[in-house]
Amino acid sequence: MDNQNNQRENREVDLPEMMRLLWAKRMYIIKTTLIVMVAGVIIALSIPAEYTCTVKMAPEVPRSDVMGSMAGIASIAGINLGMEGTEELSYTLYPDIVRSTPFMTRLMHIPADIEGSGTGNNLYYYLNEELRFPWWEAVINAPFKLIELIRSGKEKSAGTNIDPYNLTRRGERIYARLRGRTIINVDKKTGVITAGVTLQDPVLASVVADSLVKKLERFVIDYRTNKAKQDYDFAAEMLSGAKQEYYEAQSRYAQYVDRNKNIVLESVRIEQERLNNELTLAFNVYSTLAQQTESAKLKVQEQTPSVTIIEPARVPSGKSNTSRIVILLVSSLIGFFLGSLVIIFKKWEKIYISR
Repeated sequence: MDNQNNQRENREVDLPEMMRLLWAKRMYIIKTTLIVMVAGVIIALSIPAEYTCTVKMAPEVPRSDVMGSMAGIASIAGINLGMEGTEELSYTLYPDIVRSTPFMTRLMHIPADIEGSGTGNNLYYYLNEELRFPWWEAVINAPFKLIELIRSGKEKSAGTNIDPYNLTRRGERIYARLRGRTIINVDKKTGVITAGVTLQDPVLASVVADSLVKKLERFVIDYRTNKAKQDYDFAAEMLSGAKQEYYEAQSRYAQYVDRNKNIVLESVRIEQERLNNELTLAFNVYSTLAQQTESAKLKVQEQTPSVTIIEPARVPSGKSNTSRIVILLVSSLIGFFLGSLVIIFKKWEKIYISR
């Protein structure tokens, strides 16, 4: 029984004794903390500053989304609203559109010559040549870059052009790099879309974020108005032909009437009536197509969605990555706890061996 009590007492943590032990070994803890702090300083100084620019926008909610919700509610009651076959683009697909290869490759052509040096470099060149990385990442990727350089030496002559349908190894790397630095979130409750870009240049980050939103808006407008524009172009083409036929029928009728002005013959009257009917028919076709063309033009405007920019793009004033002070504080805490754990572990090890 006494042995069991002694073993139980040995297993219990004596907090005052532990504090005295840590205080006696304080120099070891201080050294460990300083070593980890130095490592933290090196890490903090090696991480390049990152800046994130975000834009909040509220696009017009497509009728398909509104009616889709109503159809879901109506289906519970066994009512079919007949919403199948809608061609409108849901705003929930915007993240997939932004992260698609064609969209990203169009962003790479944005000029990155912010300081006006006249080099004409674009975002592709910036992501490939001017983007900075921590030294350990550069060391890890050095062999892979060397292999890529040997395999794709011919890509140097390709410049900064990128084909979204035939990406090279370098193009794949740049595409993945830009995609990882792009932010696109959709709030399904409010319909607000948050789009942003993280880069190491705050001015360039705001420029790219603004271009991203404009290109997304242009894509949505083109998608929503594509069918209406095709209908308008077809109606305008038909109107142009009908207008020409109407003018020709009008000219034939006028010339025939002038040539047979004082002639009173039944054949002349019948021919004049026939030309007049052709003229009336051509005018009716022309008038109908003119109305349809105007209606198609209004349809294009009706299908064009409106986008409200809630928070426009602006140059970020602060860094978006972890502050160097935070890294220093975290590293000091890690060093302190690491040194303390080593001392406590050694103490427990001695107790265990002495048993």
